[in-house]
Amino acid sequence: MDLRDQFNRSPNIGVLAEKWLSHLIASISDAGVKSSVQTRADGAVSLIAPAALLARFIELEFETQVEHRLRILVVSEDPIGIMDSGVWCNYAAQFAGLEHGVDVFSVFPQEVQSNLYPVAIDLGLKPFQLIDAQDAQTQSWDLVAWIHPALESGKASPAAGLIAQLHHSGAPVYGCVYN
Repeated sequence: MDLRDQFNRSPNIGVLAEKWLSHLIASISDAGVKSSVQTRADGAVSLIAPAALLARFIELEFETQVEHRLRILVVSEDPIGIMDSGVWCNYAAQFAGLEHGVDVFSVFPQEVQSNLYPVAIDLGLKPFQLIDAQDAQTQSWDLVAWIHPALESGKASPAAGLIAQLHHSGAPVYGCVYN
């Protein structure tokens, strides 16, 4: 299944999650991974939404095919912003049609794991690489994605300063606010 085509043709994340889940089930079978876990598309949405968001950011930032692996920093303090240590973010490359893939990094550990996390690891999907905020400021990024809940408390998060510094240094920064 061509996930880029499905990504481009899906009218919403629910439809994309259905197509992706079919692809995932086939991949599990093809790889001979044993799993008794069952999920439906509505359960898959929270897993695949960050990858779809990253793919959209990639399409916005790069007008032509990228000739190298993209280095993407994901900044999300919310434990459900990116579940399973970002393993599903690997699909951003397939959604965006990237030939060379993505390397995903994060400055915040994410401890929430779904029941599909072991399956992802068995399939060889890599969790994001955890780095500290100071290291993030000194590295070069092809893309920075800030995924955060609405600031209902009126207080800026610690990530806001990091994002401002990365933007000031010239890194392409994209953001997503959700409730």
